Amino acid sequence: MEGICRPRHRNDFEIALICALRVEFDAVEALFDDYYENDFKYGKAPGDPNAYTTGRMCNHNIVLAYMPGMGKASSASVAASFHTSFPGIKLGLVVGICGGVPFGFDEESEILLGDVIISTGLIQFDFGRQYSNRVVKKDTLQDNHGRPSAEIRAFLAKLSSLRSRKRL
Repeated sequence: MEGICRPRHRNDFEIALICALRVEFDAVEALFDDYYENDFKYGKAPGDPNAYTTGRMCNHNIVLAYMPGMGKASSASVAASFHTSFPGIKLGLVVGICGGVPFGFDEESEILLGDVIISTGLIQFDFGRQYSNRVVKKDTLQDNHGRPSAEIRAFLAKLSSLRSRKRL
């Protein structure tokens, strides 16, 4: 494809994808238009336990990592190691089957298998007090996740446009 250059170094990759399950990883890897490790290996930082697939999707050079297990500890470890091997990453996406999705607030509230869900925020559901009929999340500044960067918020706003939703 014309105009698409392979990164010269692993520092040149800007998009990271992380999958927890093999079925997710297989589905995402099948979307690659080109695989870079067939003839050139970018490697990883010493001590990085992650296994990566590097390649291209459309006009984007992508690094894909498969988590060795599910859960917050595993995902945090993968994300931290990702940054040591690929310091140029600007956007990281966890891609896969969502385990907990709230109902929507409009006519599109029914969520079915195969739907694409793009979150504009994150609530750590298990970080609060559990009562018999509800969970009360902790709401102090120190207990909450930070707001996404302006670049991420702009990207999410674009994805929520009618044209982008139809294309997606």
